[in-house]
Amino acid sequence: MTQPWFDAHLDLSMLAVEGRDMTRSLAHANVPLPELAPGATPPPRPEGPAALTLPSLAEGNVCWCLGTIFIEPKPGGPLGYGGRDDAPGAFRVAMRQLRLYHEWEARGLIRLVKTKADLVIGPDVGPDVVPTAASQPLRVILLMEGADPIQSVDHAAWWYDRGLRVVGLSWVAGTRYAGGDSSKPPDTGLTAEGRDLVRKLDDLGILHDFTHLHDDASHETLALIRRPPLASHSSSRSLQGLPSIRLLGDDLARAIASRGGMIGLPLYSRFLHTEPGRASIARTVDHVERLAQLAGGRRFVGLGSDMDGGFGADKLPTGIDQPSDYPRLTAELSSRGWSQAEVDGFRCDNWLRFFSENLPEK
Repeated sequence: MTQPWFDAHLDLSMLAVEGRDMTRSLAHANVPLPELAPGATPPPRPEGPAALTLPSLAEGNVCWCLGTIFIEPKPGGPLGYGGRDDAPGAFRVAMRQLRLYHEWEARGLIRLVKTKADLVIGPDVGPDVVPTAASQPLRVILLMEGADPIQSVDHAAWWYDRGLRVVGLSWVAGTRYAGGDSSKPPDTGLTAEGRDLVRKLDDLGILHDFTHLHDDASHETLALIRRPPLASHSSSRSLQGLPSIRLLGDDLARAIASRGGMIGLPLYSRFLHTEPGRASIARTVDHVERLAQLAGGRRFVGLGSDMDGGFGADKLPTGIDQPSDYPRLTAELSSRGWSQAEVDGFRCDNWLRFFSENLPEK
């Protein structure tokens, strides 16, 4: 039986609002669109080929994940809003995705994780029992990627009450709270409102995802928070040999781990190598080992695939076309001398430990 997995970054609701029926098979998601009449507008559809639906996660025995609420600061489309000054628009777009998660939960397709007890799968799961996704709903921890839907500092409590447990203050272009990984001076740090929101989220028990934050905003945030940070889907900047702030710098990798945090590996080939085409499994695992080395231990790394997060299966590492292919990563780790406990840590145990220590009791 396939061992259980924890994937710390999946854009489930984004894919749904872009037109994919997440409740059906990958085969259905990859059916070609019918030929359109001349001049007709094609229906919305995520970039393909598809690698991810809820059934494909069950087939891969992905039992836990961080499911995002992801919106884009540009007008138009199912994800778009008018930018950092359009708080009402950001909220409307995000609400569509929040409602989807609650609808999926009402249908028994997922279960939103709000407390550490929600991580437990079934009453009979013990040290000798392997959890399976086939008979249990996928456990989803809500992650907001870009904090503009939080309309004010006081509004953060409203989101917490509805299940939000992790926030990335910014996406690429920045928000009214923080600079993003493509922001330019003087907009690279936290804003005054951003500093207030950081403290409020920390007080509420909402954890901070540093993946898309500018380095300046990251260091400011680290100085303000008491709770451990995470980077849900970040590869190594130094291993890649590129200055891109989208990739995790050595100093931040060390800082996240020193605070008891976690780093999740994305499976987007562009973030794993600089050659054309798909990255190899070996190169992908090079990033796992580099991040573990920087962090000072293998207990600080896990998976944060970002599968289908704006790219298709053809941009994943060679041999990984869907979640059921994840064991190829652990096979490579084993071949490099990782112990079974260390492999299990990467697969799910490290993330489970992190969230069991940092989610509320009730």
